[in-house]
Amino acid sequence: MKALFILLNEAEVSLPLPQLIFLLIVAGLMIVSNWKIFEKAGKPGWASIVPIYNMVVLLQIVKKPVWWILLFFIPIVDIIVAIIVFHNLSKCFGKSVGFTIGLLFLPVIFFPLLAFGDATYQCGENNNNIQGAFNKIDAVLNDIDRLMDEFENYVDDFIDKGDTSAIQKYMEVSQKIMQKQMELQNIMDQLTQDQQNRYASFEQRLEKINKKLEQ
Repeated sequence: MKALFILLNEAEVSLPLPQLIFLLIVAGLMIVSNWKIFEKAGKPGWASIVPIYNMVVLLQIVKKPVWWILLFFIPIVDIIVAIIVFHNLSKCFGKSVGFTIGLLFLPVIFFPLLAFGDATYQCGENNNNIQGAFNKIDAVLNDIDRLMDEFENYVDDFIDKGDTSAIQKYMEVSQKIMQKQMELQNIMDQLTQDQQNRYASFEQRLEKINKKLEQ
């Protein structure tokens, strides 16, 4: 961003008006994008345009110690630190290494994508609570899978072996499955739609369980 403003200062003398307008548009887009990214991370947007302070807030966003700001003033080290910070920024919004490369080499494209896309900030204080909810979902789905296997075994015992005691066990397991489904729904109701979408494997596993129930 600093380099961009240097170019703009030089452009006042050396660039024709169309190119100057283009640079102003790019600068405006970057300012708005950074403002939006800060807001998505739960920070004030205006902090993104305050020199030095914006670096402090960015370090807070990516969960790095504030003293790292000193590293930005050390030649060569500042490049390494910038790569780490940009990569952590990508990860905090659920993005991959490829997106980090985009932020580094095509910022005018990838910063707006991060700002105005559907990516959500995932490094907040409540992230551990969300992960805990996902772990509970995993546990409940595993319980349902196990109960479904028991369910199928009891049905086979009754059909193939004529074991009448399997009927009672079948009913008990059916009730447990229903209880687990209610427990699962209660957990899901506490998550926002966006948080549910982030739990990528949920829909696939739930579809598999529903197919078993239909059988």
